[in-house]
Amino acid sequence: IFFRYISCAFASACVMMLPPGTALWFYMAAVLVLCPSVWGQSFEAKEYLLAHNRRRCRHNVPDLMWSDAVAASAQRWADQCLFAHSPGRQYGENVWGGRSMPKAEDVLGAWYDNEMGRFDPEDPDAPA
Repeated sequence: IFFRYISCAFASACVMMLPPGTALWFYMAAVLVLCPSVWGQSFEAKEYLLAHNRRRCRHNVPDLMWSDAVAASAQRWADQCLFAHSPGRQYGENVWGGRSMPKAEDVLGAWYDNEMGRFDPEDPDAPA
């Protein structure tokens, strides 16, 4: 049985129910694009945006801003409940999985630490 955790936030999610008491949460995060600010968005959206922007600040790059279009695209893919990147991606994506509802800092921390371990500052455009 598939259940969806629909959020109006940066992280769209889907829940697949496994044996009783166990849930595997699939998270898909799409890279945000510049557009209207996050005000009026959910608490979860603000938390993900703040977590991203705290890390971007470390590298002197501009803050991200919320995009309803990107959020809708991420939600459409999350509704498929597939733990994979979407085909023909229009936006950058990060896929994360866990057994509980994580905090934005936990998800972004795991992603950032993984990416920074593979990042080459001498060739920042090289695939990680």
